[in-house]
Amino acid sequence: LRPYAISDQGLFFCFNAQDGSSPGIDLQGNVIMPKQVEGFKLNPHVQGISEDGRIWVGYNQTGDYDNNNLFHPVKWVDGVPELLPMPETSLRGVPFINGCMARGCSADGSVIYGSTWDNLDFGMLYWKDGKVDWVGSDVRETQTVQIDNGIGETIDYRLVNGMIATAEYTKISPNGRWIAGAYRTEKLAGNDIARTQYPAFFNTETGKTTIVTDFGEGYASHATDDGLGIILLGTFLPSSGIVYDIEHQVSLGSVEEWVSDNYGIVIPTGYITYITPDRSRLMGNVLESTAVGTRVVSWYVAPPLEK
Repeated sequence: LRPYAISDQGLFFCFNAQDGSSPGIDLQGNVIMPKQVEGFKLNPHVQGISEDGRIWVGYNQTGDYDNNNLFHPVKWVDGVPELLPMPETSLRGVPFINGCMARGCSADGSVIYGSTWDNLDFGMLYWKDGKVDWVGSDVRETQTVQIDNGIGETIDYRLVNGMIATAEYTKISPNGRWIAGAYRTEKLAGNDIARTQYPAFFNTETGKTTIVTDFGEGYASHATDDGLGIILLGTFLPSSGIVYDIEHQVSLGSVEEWVSDNYGIVIPTGYITYITPDRSRLMGNVLESTAVGTRVVSWYVAPPLEK
């Protein structure tokens, strides 16, 4: 089993590798299987859950292999599934190849985020007030260029600058105001595509994106209700992070410095993936070298248990 999401009441959703399902399990041991969208043929997957456990978000594949077997974003309210709207096209402005998924939601379930799943697309989406839009819609740009397809033919290719995300579950602040991700740019370099990727934060209330270029390439893993952003340095297996004041666009130090200043403890070099709204608890990761390669090890900070 692989964990997906858990509510404050202990309703826990996971991935069952044996049959590809996404069961929910409560504290009494009851198993709850999320309902399929009517007419869909494959197992649905719950990726995020609201604080009270009433709203679940995730995706369902159609099972229609003659029509690309698309992923569709889904929202369940009290166990009843409904399809979330999808953009007319992918982030590049072309027809969907695979579709898109919902990945997480605000604590009350009113704001949902997710991504398209079309090869190098990974366009970041959000749903609010019944509507879908691109995270970072204010900075999204597309351009059509001509490239050689490798067999001597010139074809059109759509470049896009915009916010992207993959399968992370902690990108949204609990109040739904901030969504963390990466702003990626693309430009033609000969017959290749040169890409850069910077941490970025989107404000769902103002519709404005904050792109952080001060620390080089990377991406953002999380944001708090009051606008603390977590920046990860590097684009592949990042090993360190920075705590960032999004509103004032200033660094508050490395993750180790910030935890030491605010909690009085020493943590391994690493990065934060989630901070609770009251800041009493946080989770993070660190890279560890082993005889068979590098692995990601999780850690957490929490108040001591009462004796």
